[in-house]
Amino acid sequence: MLSRRGMPVLSAGLLAGWIVAGGVAPVSTLPATAAIDDSKVVMVRDSCTPSFNIFFGDPTICQQTDGKVDIFAFLDYLGKHLNHPLWRFDPQSFNLPAGKHVELQNLGGEFHTWTEVANFGGGIIPELNFGAPTVPECGSPGNLAPESIKNVYLDYQDVENGATAGTSALPAGSHKFMCCIHPWMQTVVQVNRGGTSAVAPMPSHAHASPSRH
Repeated sequence: MLSRRGMPVLSAGLLAGWIVAGGVAPVSTLPATAAIDDSKVVMVRDSCTPSFNIFFGDPTICQQTDGKVDIFAFLDYLGKHLNHPLWRFDPQSFNLPAGKHVELQNLGGEFHTWTEVANFGGGIIPELNFGAPTVPECGSPGNLAPESIKNVYLDYQDVENGATAGTSALPAGSHKFMCCIHPWMQTVVQVNRGGTSAVAPMPSHAHASPSRH
Protein backbone atom coordinates (compact mmCIF):
# COMPACT_ATOMS: atom_id res chain seq x y z
CA MET A 1 0.00 0.00 0.00
CA LEU A 2 2.45 2.48 -1.32
CA SER A 3 2.31 5.01 -4.09
CA ARG A 4 5.16 6.87 -5.68
CA ARG A 5 3.66 9.98 -4.14
CA GLY A 6 3.97 8.58 -0.65
CA MET A 7 3.46 5.69 1.72
CA PRO A 8 0.98 5.88 4.59
CA VAL A 9 2.30 5.27 8.08
CA LEU A 10 1.08 1.78 8.91
CA SER A 11 0.99 1.03 12.60
CA ALA A 12 1.05 -2.56 13.79
CA GLY A 13 -1.97 -1.82 15.98
CA LEU A 14 -4.01 -0.45 13.08
CA LEU A 15 -3.46 -3.51 10.94
CA ALA A 16 -3.39 -6.11 13.70
CA GLY A 17 -6.71 -4.86 15.04
CA TRP A 18 -8.44 -5.87 11.82
CA ILE A 19 -6.46 -8.96 10.76
CA VAL A 20 -8.65 -11.69 12.20
CA ALA A 21 -10.57 -13.89 9.70
CA GLY A 22 -12.64 -13.26 6.60
CA GLY A 23 -13.65 -13.88 3.03
CA VAL A 24 -12.75 -13.17 -0.57
CA ALA A 25 -14.42 -11.37 -3.48
CA PRO A 26 -14.14 -11.75 -7.28
CA VAL A 27 -11.14 -10.19 -8.97
CA SER A 28 -11.31 -6.84 -10.74
CA THR A 29 -10.31 -7.24 -14.39
CA LEU A 30 -8.96 -4.54 -16.68
CA PRO A 31 -8.30 -5.79 -20.23
CA ALA A 32 -4.65 -6.57 -20.82
CA THR A 33 -2.77 -4.89 -23.65
CA ALA A 34 -1.66 -7.19 -26.45
CA ALA A 35 2.02 -8.06 -26.20
CA ILE A 36 4.47 -7.51 -29.01
CA ASP A 37 6.11 -10.66 -30.34
CA ASP A 38 9.34 -10.36 -28.38
CA SER A 39 7.69 -9.90 -25.00
CA LYS A 40 5.98 -11.96 -22.32
CA VAL A 41 3.18 -10.12 -20.52
CA VAL A 42 2.95 -10.36 -16.74
CA MET A 43 -0.32 -8.98 -15.43
CA VAL A 44 -0.09 -7.32 -12.01
CA ARG A 45 -3.43 -7.61 -10.25
CA ASP A 46 -5.20 -6.40 -7.13
CA SER A 47 -8.84 -5.70 -6.28
CA CYS A 48 -8.64 -2.75 -3.89
CA THR A 49 -11.48 -0.28 -3.39
CA PRO A 50 -11.66 3.36 -2.22
CA SER A 51 -12.21 1.97 1.30
CA PHE A 52 -8.40 1.52 1.43
CA ASN A 53 -7.97 5.28 1.01
CA ILE A 54 -10.42 6.04 3.79
CA PHE A 55 -8.93 3.50 6.20
CA PHE A 56 -5.34 4.70 5.75
CA GLY A 57 -6.21 8.38 5.29
CA ASP A 58 -4.44 8.61 1.92
CA PRO A 59 -6.39 9.22 -1.32
CA THR A 60 -3.58 7.84 -3.52
CA ILE A 61 -3.45 4.25 -2.24
CA CYS A 62 -6.19 2.78 -4.44
CA GLN A 63 -6.92 4.59 -7.71
CA GLN A 64 -9.22 2.13 -9.46
CA THR A 65 -13.00 2.35 -9.23
CA ASP A 66 -13.93 -1.23 -10.15
CA GLY A 67 -12.23 -3.15 -7.34
CA LYS A 68 -14.27 -5.66 -5.33
CA VAL A 69 -12.48 -6.14 -2.00
CA ASP A 70 -13.30 -3.87 0.92
CA ILE A 71 -10.37 -3.05 3.23
CA PHE A 72 -11.91 -4.96 6.15
CA ALA A 73 -12.53 -8.07 4.02
CA PHE A 74 -8.94 -7.80 2.78
CA LEU A 75 -7.48 -7.59 6.27
CA ASP A 76 -9.72 -10.34 7.60
CA TYR A 77 -8.71 -12.72 4.80
CA LEU A 78 -5.07 -11.74 5.13
CA GLY A 79 -5.09 -12.55 8.84
CA LYS A 80 -6.42 -16.03 8.20
CA HIS A 81 -4.37 -16.98 5.14
CA LEU A 82 -1.31 -14.64 5.30
CA ASN A 83 -1.95 -13.67 1.66
CA HIS A 84 -4.80 -12.66 -0.65
CA PRO A 85 -5.28 -14.49 -3.96
CA LEU A 86 -6.58 -11.43 -5.80
CA TRP A 87 -3.27 -9.62 -5.21
CA ARG A 88 -1.05 -11.57 -7.57
CA PHE A 89 1.16 -11.75 -10.64
CA ASP A 90 -0.23 -13.66 -13.65
CA PRO A 91 1.30 -16.03 -14.58
CA GLN A 92 3.02 -17.23 -11.42
CA SER A 93 5.66 -19.18 -13.35
CA PHE A 94 6.75 -19.27 -16.97
CA ASN A 95 9.63 -19.97 -19.35
CA LEU A 96 11.26 -17.03 -21.14
CA PRO A 97 13.42 -17.73 -24.21
CA ALA A 98 16.60 -15.74 -24.73
CA GLY A 99 15.86 -12.50 -26.58
CA LYS A 100 12.37 -12.01 -25.14
CA HIS A 101 11.66 -9.47 -22.43
CA VAL A 102 9.06 -9.19 -19.69
CA GLU A 103 6.28 -6.63 -20.19
CA LEU A 104 4.58 -5.65 -16.92
CA GLN A 105 0.99 -4.37 -16.94
CA ASN A 106 -0.46 -3.02 -13.70
CA LEU A 107 -4.16 -3.89 -13.96
CA GLY A 108 -4.87 -3.12 -10.30
CA GLY A 109 -5.37 0.12 -8.41
CA GLU A 110 -2.34 0.08 -6.11
CA PHE A 111 1.40 0.63 -6.43
CA HIS A 112 3.41 -2.59 -6.83
CA THR A 113 6.98 -3.60 -7.58
CA TRP A 114 8.50 -6.33 -9.75
CA THR A 115 11.64 -7.13 -7.80
CA GLU A 116 14.12 -9.93 -8.39
CA VAL A 117 15.19 -11.59 -5.14
CA ALA A 118 17.58 -14.36 -4.21
CA ASN A 119 14.94 -15.82 -1.89
CA PHE A 120 11.31 -14.97 -1.25
CA GLY A 121 10.67 -13.20 2.04
CA GLY A 122 9.18 -10.05 3.51
CA GLY A 123 8.59 -6.71 1.84
CA ILE A 124 9.05 -3.22 3.24
CA ILE A 125 5.82 -3.16 5.28
CA PRO A 126 6.47 -5.33 8.36
CA GLU A 127 2.76 -5.70 9.16
CA LEU A 128 2.27 -7.53 5.84
CA ASN A 129 5.28 -9.82 6.37
CA PHE A 130 3.90 -11.92 9.24
CA GLY A 131 7.31 -12.29 10.86
CA ALA A 132 9.39 -12.70 7.71
CA PRO A 133 12.34 -10.29 7.50
CA THR A 134 12.49 -7.73 4.71
CA VAL A 135 14.59 -9.13 1.87
CA PRO A 136 17.58 -6.91 1.06
CA GLU A 137 16.61 -6.45 -2.59
CA CYS A 138 13.45 -4.61 -1.47
CA GLY A 139 15.28 -2.16 0.79
CA SER A 140 14.55 -1.90 4.50
CA PRO A 141 11.35 -1.63 6.56
CA GLY A 142 9.56 1.51 5.38
CA ASN A 143 12.19 2.28 2.73
CA LEU A 144 11.95 1.00 -0.83
CA ALA A 145 15.16 0.27 -2.73
CA PRO A 146 15.81 2.54 -5.76
CA GLU A 147 14.14 1.62 -9.02
CA SER A 148 16.19 -0.41 -11.49
CA ILE A 149 15.70 -3.07 -14.17
CA LYS A 150 15.65 -5.58 -11.29
CA ASN A 151 13.28 -3.48 -9.15
CA VAL A 152 10.59 -2.05 -11.41
CA TYR A 153 8.03 0.38 -9.93
CA LEU A 154 4.46 -0.02 -11.14
CA ASP A 155 1.98 2.77 -10.51
CA TYR A 156 -1.70 2.61 -11.43
CA GLN A 157 -2.15 1.59 -15.10
CA ASP A 158 1.60 1.52 -15.71
CA VAL A 159 3.02 -0.62 -18.50
CA GLU A 160 6.75 -1.16 -18.01
CA ASN A 161 9.52 -3.27 -19.53
CA GLY A 162 11.36 -5.73 -17.35
CA ALA A 163 14.67 -7.36 -18.17
CA THR A 164 15.45 -9.21 -21.41
CA ALA A 165 16.25 -12.90 -21.17
CA GLY A 166 19.81 -13.74 -22.09
CA THR A 167 21.27 -10.41 -20.97
CA SER A 168 23.39 -9.86 -17.88
CA ALA A 169 20.27 -8.59 -16.10
CA LEU A 170 18.41 -11.87 -16.73
CA PRO A 171 20.81 -14.70 -17.64
CA ALA A 172 19.90 -18.35 -18.14
CA GLY A 173 18.52 -20.04 -15.05
CA SER A 174 15.71 -19.64 -12.53
CA HIS A 175 14.76 -16.16 -11.28
CA LYS A 176 12.41 -15.22 -8.44
CA PHE A 177 10.34 -12.03 -8.52
CA MET A 178 8.08 -10.57 -5.84
CA CYS A 179 6.24 -7.40 -4.92
CA CYS A 180 8.00 -5.51 -2.15
CA ILE A 181 4.67 -4.15 -0.89
CA HIS A 182 2.59 -7.34 -1.00
CA PRO A 183 5.25 -10.06 -0.64
CA TRP A 184 2.97 -13.00 -1.41
CA MET A 185 2.78 -11.72 -5.00
CA GLN A 186 5.44 -13.98 -6.50
CA THR A 187 6.52 -15.36 -9.87
CA VAL A 188 9.34 -17.68 -10.93
CA VAL A 189 10.84 -17.08 -14.38
CA GLN A 190 12.89 -19.81 -16.02
CA VAL A 191 15.21 -18.33 -18.65
CA ASN A 192 16.09 -20.83 -21.35
CA ARG A 193 19.69 -21.14 -22.40
CA GLY A 194 20.67 -19.56 -25.71
CA GLY A 195 23.08 -17.22 -27.39
CA THR A 196 23.37 -13.78 -25.86
CA SER A 197 25.73 -11.92 -28.19
CA ALA A 198 22.97 -10.30 -30.26
CA VAL A 199 20.52 -9.71 -27.44
CA ALA A 200 19.93 -6.07 -26.49
CA PRO A 201 18.12 -5.18 -23.26
CA MET A 202 14.78 -3.35 -23.42
CA PRO A 203 14.76 -0.02 -21.56
CA SER A 204 12.41 0.40 -18.61
CA HIS A 205 10.48 3.66 -18.25
CA ALA A 206 12.27 6.03 -15.89
CA HIS A 207 10.50 6.86 -12.65
CA ALA A 208 11.26 9.29 -9.88
CA SER A 209 11.85 7.68 -6.50
CA PRO A 210 8.92 7.65 -4.06
CA SER A 211 8.77 10.95 -2.24
CA ARG A 212 8.07 9.42 1.12
CA HIS A 213 8.89 5.92 2.45
